[in-house]
Amino acid sequence: RIEKGTREGLPHPSAARLHIDEAPAAALVTTHSEDGLVTDSAASATAFLTGSKVPNGVVSWRRASDGTVDSLETVLELAIRQGLATGVVTTTRLTHATPACTFAHVPDRGWETEIAAALVPEGGNPRLGRGIDVILGGGFREFLPSGPTRPGTRTDGRDILAELERSGYQVVRTRSELAQAAAANSEKLFGAFAPSHMTYEIDRESTSPNEPSLLEMVQSAVGQLRNKPNGFFLLVEGGRIDHAHHDTNGRRAIEEMLEFDEAIGWTVDALGPDALVLVTADHDHSMVLAGYAPAESGVFSQAGTDVNGVPYSTILYANGPGGEVPTELDESVLRNPDFRERAGVPLRSETHGGTDVPLYLFGPRAKERTSRATIDNTEIYGILRDEVLGGSPKS
Repeated sequence: RIEKGTREGLPHPSAARLHIDEAPAAALVTTHSEDGLVTDSAASATAFLTGSKVPNGVVSWRRASDGTVDSLETVLELAIRQGLATGVVTTTRLTHATPACTFAHVPDRGWETEIAAALVPEGGNPRLGRGIDVILGGGFREFLPSGPTRPGTRTDGRDILAELERSGYQVVRTRSELAQAAAANSEKLFGAFAPSHMTYEIDRESTSPNEPSLLEMVQSAVGQLRNKPNGFFLLVEGGRIDHAHHDTNGRRAIEEMLEFDEAIGWTVDALGPDALVLVTADHDHSMVLAGYAPAESGVFSQAGTDVNGVPYSTILYANGPGGEVPTELDESVLRNPDFRERAGVPLRSETHGGTDVPLYLFGPRAKERTSRATIDNTEIYGILRDEVLGGSPKS
């Protein structure tokens, strides 16, 4: 928000408003997992997509008390069962934790080649039926066989992209192919635009111009789904916000959030007041804004000096890799996309945080959907389930 205000030239940049700030209703969300004070993305996504708490690292799966395996039905699978169209859009690998929790059921989020196989219609996950209608993101290596001249990681020899094509998907790999497919209004669309995670938005045009932006993927997905007769369920993840935080890379995290917010604003405007749009985070991070920098300095500024006279910036992290502390922290240093913010506890990767996260609600009866200021992430599932089933909103 502050960075947006700086770009808009506001006297006090904190006065800027993001698209999410226009939501008519909001709540705070607790995010702990079954076995941790702080959740990982798999456990959190499982919670809001299935209504069940699971241990960290588990993807929409749990072992029942009698030892049997319970593949927890997800909101996306429920939507398919109810005849709705479905879609998944992410800037991470499609087999990464959050998107995987919509369609896969495994005890370990690291089983990414198995997660990829679940997307083949009538294959690894029979609940998907004829398949998810639109699937867009990164990580094509998990769908292709490995070998000296092959770009994949699969050791079973399967070419999942070819299997998806045989199942009726139009498979696209570039930004231009996505635009052409969107114009053709393909019946089923699969796009994987990078071998692993997609490129950060701030770097995309200069280093990976063939990759679409998150906004472009959302526009394509909504264009494919909005004319389906029974409505649709679409999960959109701005997943690289998380990755930038793990690197204590505040500039990239903020740029990713601004792109995500643009996608939210476009979606709310495009779908109108009759569409339910929920916006939340699967977990917190350890980033904080601290010190007493003047308002006009913006978020990429020096906040002060520590007891040793060493300068510190407005953005700090409780833990993480951090970076070398320069003797001067001017704006050119802090706005460098590769600059790593200072971290309190040195770690190879910054951790998630356990603080409550916001939930924003747009659409019909938004204020009725939650009657309490703080809810658990499992209760988000109830809101989504009731909308998919067409029932009354859940408090």
